[in-house]
Amino acid sequence: MWIGDESFQELAELDPAGMREWIRRHEPEEESSYYWWGIASRAQLGLYESRGASYGAAFAQLAVIATEEAAEHGALSEHDAAIGIAYVIAVHLAGGGEAGPFDVDAVVGRCLDLIEVPFAVAAARAPHWRELPMPEIRALRSARNLTGPCDMLADRVSDPEIAERLARWLRLRADLP
Repeated sequence: MWIGDESFQELAELDPAGMREWIRRHEPEEESSYYWWGIASRAQLGLYESRGASYGAAFAQLAVIATEEAAEHGALSEHDAAIGIAYVIAVHLAGGGEAGPFDVDAVVGRCLDLIEVPFAVAAARAPHWRELPMPEIRALRSARNLTGPCDMLADRVSDPEIAERLARWLRLRADLP
C-alpha cells in the first residue's frame, strides 16, 4: 500500500501511539513485513525534506516507530534497524531538531551493544584486518557500521560510561574495514 502525501502528512501529525495505531490499521491483510520498511523509508524522506521545519520531529518519530516495527516484522535486522534509527535521530538533531522523545544515550548504547566483537579483540585485529578470514572482517565491518551514526551523536551522549565506550570505538573506527 502506498500512502499519498496528504495521508502521510496527517499520519505525521499524530502522537506516537496514534502513528502506530494508524499504520497497523492500514497494514495489508497479507503478511508484508516490507510494508513497515516502506513506511520507515517514506518517513525518512519526509524528515530529509523537512529539515529545519517544525514538523521534522514528527517525521523523525514516525521513521523510528516504523523502523522498530520493520525489525519486529523481519523486514530489517536488529543491526540495520539500530543503524537506521541512529541515523534518523542524528539527521533530525543536525537539522536543528530537539532531542525531545529520543534518548540519545539509549540509541548509542544499543548500537554499541550490538557490536559482536569485543573491543580488545577488534583493536588487536584492526591493523591487519586484510589478512583475516571473511567472518572476522565482517564482524569488524559491522562494528564500523554501527559506530558511524553514533559518531554524529557523540556530542549529545550524557552517560559517561556510554561516552567512554563510544570514544574508544571512534578512535579505532578509522582502522576498521
